[in-house]
Amino acid sequence: MAANWAYVGCTGILTASGPTGSVYYRGGASSLITGSYNLMFYTASVSPYHPDTLVLNGTLNVKGTVSASHLHIKNITEIDATGSTKFGNTNDDLHQRTGSFGISTLSTIVFHATASSDGATPYVGVGTESPISTLEIEGGLTTVGAVLTLGTKEPTVEANDILGRINFYAPLDTGTDSDEIGASISAVAQATFSDSVNSTALHFQTGKSEDATGNNAAMVIDEDGRVGIGDTSPDALLDLQGASGTAAPTLLVDHLDADVIAIDINTANDTADAIDITADAVTTANVIDITADALTSGTALNITSTSTSTTAGSVVKIAATGNRADDSNAVVGLDIDFDSTAGTAARAFRIDSEQTTGIVAEIDGNALTTGAALDVSTSALTTGKAVYIGDNSANTGTRNSVEIVQAHASATGATALTVQSDGGNTGMFLDKNASGVAAQNATGLYIDFDRTVAASGTNAHNDIGIHLDVTSRSLGTSTVVGHDVTVTGYTDGTSTATGMELTTTGADTNNGLIIDCADGGTDFKTVSSADPADFFSISTTTNGATTITTVDASAALAHLTMAIDGDITMTPSSGLVALNDGSNNVFDFNVADPTFRIFDDDQPANYCSIAVGANGETTLTTVDYDAAVAHLNFVVDGDIILGPGGGDVLPDADGTRNLGSLSKRWANIYTADLHLANERGDWTVIEEENYLTIRNNKSGKRFKLLMEEIE
Repeated sequence: MAANWAYVGCTGILTASGPTGSVYYRGGASSLITGSYNLMFYTASVSPYHPDTLVLNGTLNVKGTVSASHLHIKNITEIDATGSTKFGNTNDDLHQRTGSFGISTLSTIVFHATASSDGATPYVGVGTESPISTLEIEGGLTTVGAVLTLGTKEPTVEANDILGRINFYAPLDTGTDSDEIGASISAVAQATFSDSVNSTALHFQTGKSEDATGNNAAMVIDEDGRVGIGDTSPDALLDLQGASGTAAPTLLVDHLDADVIAIDINTANDTADAIDITADAVTTANVIDITADALTSGTALNITSTSTSTTAGSVVKIAATGNRADDSNAVVGLDIDFDSTAGTAARAFRIDSEQTTGIVAEIDGNALTTGAALDVSTSALTTGKAVYIGDNSANTGTRNSVEIVQAHASATGATALTVQSDGGNTGMFLDKNASGVAAQNATGLYIDFDRTVAASGTNAHNDIGIHLDVTSRSLGTSTVVGHDVTVTGYTDGTSTATGMELTTTGADTNNGLIIDCADGGTDFKTVSSADPADFFSISTTTNGATTITTVDASAALAHLTMAIDGDITMTPSSGLVALNDGSNNVFDFNVADPTFRIFDDDQPANYCSIAVGANGETTLTTVDYDAAVAHLNFVVDGDIILGPGGGDVLPDADGTRNLGSLSKRWANIYTADLHLANERGDWTVIEEENYLTIRNNKSGKRFKLLMEEIE
């Protein structure tokens, strides 16, 4: 037997030997180490065993305590230990085993660790021995379920302390940043914990090229259940705050279900806003951008209210309250840009209202001063209409299809309706068609002018005022008509057509018709229906010169005929027979002189008079009160004939009047002999048969004019 080792109860192996310090035992069934074939203890290192190693092949039954720094057991089927088991005594102790590992009570699985069949994927089950993932926890009933609890050992928890954290990372990647914590979920205290406070929020942190735990939380669920994404202090149940420069929307809903609502908001708010969008920093972008390129019979934006409340409210309200400078670009409250070139059924803006007594569309522009409440521009219009209002109601009640009211009595410069037409031939066209009701009183244009006259003042009140300006001549012949009335009656034996009917009553001074025409024009003109070139006209200038003209275009005589069914009676008043318009004489006849005068209706001091004296001597006089020249004009479509009893045309004094002037000469003068005389000479031109002679009436001598025939 070799030195420094021993064997016990071993028979038949007298020559056995082993390492120094070892004990070799081989015994029978009654030994304490039952069934052992080999029990060896090595103090030195013997491959494959470490120093101070006890090696046992067989079954080990131990009553008491086994304490060893390294216990290696192989080829076993079961370790049955009753009581407590303790492994290791330092932090460096390592306890390894191969195969699955399970811990259970007498009836319940507590912990089970195993791996996939190839050993590549670990599986750990708590409460289950068949985990379906790397970690699975089963426990509790349906009302509680499995619970995973992370707790801190900090005895005093203050705000921002972390109660627990779950980190996610890729530890086996060899990159510089790839093995950093990529994401983390932390429970963060929101206040100092006390008997009544355990305010805690969940922080979700993510990283890109750094440790995620050092970043601000990408999402927070605070102690009140409010969720903040991009905002660590959410102010709402869901608070989204997008970072600048990310080139990504803050909220993106990509909904692929064709017949289900993508976003459904059901709120019980009664005084607060259901949706409030604040975009005070937006300048050139859109606050809300809706695109519906596949739209057919649907609606891009549908707002519906079935409220029956009688309190005033708005289904849609658009308010622009910011004040801008007068020279700033236009701000539009509602801008509809309808570029679709659809058919006649397309509408850029449509209101379908079932109102019976209310207002369908109301524009409140009470703050307007120089602007416009409604501006319609149709620069491409051809045969369409800029504004179309249709009334097809069969109701016979009195109503107005269009009503414009300018009601303030102090707005003396206001105009209720202005129609300006800078092109086209018709400025305003009224097409009134009345048929079907024989008893109706149809009126094409009816103007009701009610004016309470002030106690003082001289302003005129015009029922219809027509002001027509033609500032430049057009090509060709231009005809401008201020008021054109065409009336066509129906000849059935009972129809009466009247072009214009004027009724003026009730005033101190009643004027049926006042015509104010510029000098050189025609104040009043009537034309023949057979030939509009045949007419009668009356013209009065500011100097009181009045012209009555009758014209026949074919150069025939145009008579002035008065056909009166009765007498023309002029009753003298203070020696005058006068025609008075109520304040001034239109014309008068002085019975005593006798003198007949026609007055200028604008300036009664201007007049034309005819006076008859003794022996039938008649004088025509024109007077302008401000000493201007008052001409006497004869416009006669025919000759002025003196006779048949003879008579001369004489000036009022010798050598004081001219026949013609330097600027207005007679075309031809037809005389028998021509008599010439002035302060220097006195001559007579006498026509002989073949020559002319001139006689000096002072000397009686005659002179013959020598004339040479022109071949």
